[in-house]
Amino acid sequence: MELGNHEEANEELELIDAPLRAHPDVLEVRWLIHQKVENWELCENIGTALDVFKKEYLVRYNMACYACVLGNKEEARGLLSKAIELGGDAVKTQALNDPDLQGVWVSGEE
Repeated sequence: MELGNHEEANEELELIDAPLRAHPDVLEVRWLIHQKVENWELCENIGTALDVFKKEYLVRYNMACYACVLGNKEEARGLLSKAIELGGDAVKTQALNDPDLQGVWVSGEE
């Protein structure tokens, strides 16, 4: 993945024994691969499986961005709310200036 070959990196993950593919480290790398190729739906699916990160605001924040970009504004609002709850005012300030989240702040566009 560090060499920029995301397809090959994904193939390498498939070589991992099946029971270990659900390990948080493997899921995190898989998430990073799909993030690089902007496969937001898979990122969201992987992110919701990572219960180990449930107290990390950044995962919720990024998932909110992806949900908003995909047009799922209500879901994005819920994820962002949780990210702000976990990360505080600094997260809200960041979100207010994030172009990926502009749809969250606009009302009446559902």
